[in-house]
Amino acid sequence: MARKVREGGFLFQIHSTETEVFKGSRSLGMIVGMKELSGRHCFRLAFDQRRQPRTYRGRLQAAEALQMIDKLRVQAQRERWSPEELIVRSWDVKPRASMGME
Repeated sequence: MARKVREGGFLFQIHSTETEVFKGSRSLGMIVGMKELSGRHCFRLAFDQRRQPRTYRGRLQAAEALQMIDKLRVQAQRERWSPEELIVRSWDVKPRASMGME
């Protein structure tokens, strides 16, 4: 059974290994809890499978990053952006991250 938590306008459904993030009734994606090298608890986006993923200090910052990614994805589909244009625009709205995994 998933535990539900509301925070900052987002709904978090906390499962045993991942947390699903909702804005309204729309699922934005999944985040995963982990620890930085310093031992501090942080989150990463579930689809970020790199060896050193970008980490976010706090569930809310990770949810905001998912929301930005979702907005860009929807806008790219609506306006039929090329992959290059999507990359350039995503660079402009790069979400905050903690750099503790370096």
